[in-house]
Amino acid sequence: MGPINWGDAPTWIAGAFAAAAAFYARGTLKSQQQQISEQRDFIAEQAANLRLERQVLQEQLGERRSAQARQIRLAYSAGGGEFDDETGDLVRADHWLVTVRNESDAPVYELTVSFAGEPSRWVQTSERAGGGGVAVLGRGKGAEFDSPRFPDTQLVRARPVARFRDADGVWWQLLHDERLTEAEPPDQS
Repeated sequence: MGPINWGDAPTWIAGAFAAAAAFYARGTLKSQQQQISEQRDFIAEQAANLRLERQVLQEQLGERRSAQARQIRLAYSAGGGEFDDETGDLVRADHWLVTVRNESDAPVYELTVSFAGEPSRWVQTSERAGGGGVAVLGRGKGAEFDSPRFPDTQLVRARPVARFRDADGVWWQLLHDERLTEAEPPDQS
């Protein structure tokens, strides 16, 4: 065997350039990996921000959606009884007297009040009196409802529940304690 052939100058120069290119490519790959990692972190942060913004927008939509319905007021009192002189309480009451007021800026539609599933027996507004519900309750208007007669022992379980459709066509249920919930439209069958 003879001496090692170390090659010629062009081969050395080409080898040096290839090593420099490999080193540069390795640096570029590391830089790109770091940029991709930073972009992933940024995207994750943006996704979290978008989720929070969506949640806030949904809450605002819900508030706007129920704004009119929250301005409907329901007040009720027991009727048909007599005052006990000793306690000052109303005893032997047999029905509810209910007033529903529309304090919103728009009318509500198809207003009904029920008592333990039973419809009101009498309704009075400034426009009409009689049975059934109120087709349109204008802004600033009120309606008075009388419940069917109940034995005084069952009256507490027959508290009023109002149902109505707001100006946007959304159905609502307003309980005797003024808890408001979105409701399903009534059956048209």
